Amino acid sequence: MNIESPEALARQMPKVLLHEHLDGGLRVATLFELLAGRGLHSPAPDVASLAAWFSARALAHSLEQYLQGFGLTVAAMATPAALERVAFEAAVDALADGAVLAEFRIAPLLFEPHGVPAEAAVEAMLAGLARSALPSGLILCGMRHQFGGEVERTADLALRYAGQGVVGFDLAGPEAGFPPARHAATLARVRNAGLPMTLHAGEADVAERVLEAA
Repeated sequence: MNIESPEALARQMPKVLLHEHLDGGLRVATLFELLAGRGLHSPAPDVASLAAWFSARALAHSLEQYLQGFGLTVAAMATPAALERVAFEAAVDALADGAVLAEFRIAPLLFEPHGVPAEAAVEAMLAGLARSALPSGLILCGMRHQFGGEVERTADLALRYAGQGVVGFDLAGPEAGFPPARHAATLARVRNAGLPMTLHAGEADVAERVLEAA
């Protein structure tokens, strides 16, 4: 095999993608187009500048600043057609990068304030993944800072669509001040149902949160 660079080798090697946020990894050109199509303000005047805007927040060493970009992408993606498109393009791009299996993740309740019911969001993204040639699944994220039943509703959705393309449940969002123990009953219900889970821990809080999540 003729390899010209480490990057070329990495691209050719088969790989499994296990943690890809659909609302954090969409094509910048697609995001720019979706913002314009929905009449939403872009923080940058063109695709290249928009990519630089996101890079600055990704390298800010602050989870809170990093998460600012998600508000923009969620608003842009908040139609069933856009959600299906983003999911499909994510799978296509992963396959082009050499992925042989992928798990994508999203918090479906984030689209409800924009007029898209969580069930419709899940079904649109599953439809997009199903259109691709890449074997893939969807992990539904409960946002740990939300209360009033939102995390429980997300868990219900994950269990409802398990076996139909949903492959797991995740606890995500701002970590400091929102320990996983606050959602222990929901996490136990998901675990007892046999659905795999992932828990963000130790990213923006003390190391003990990792042990608590375990």
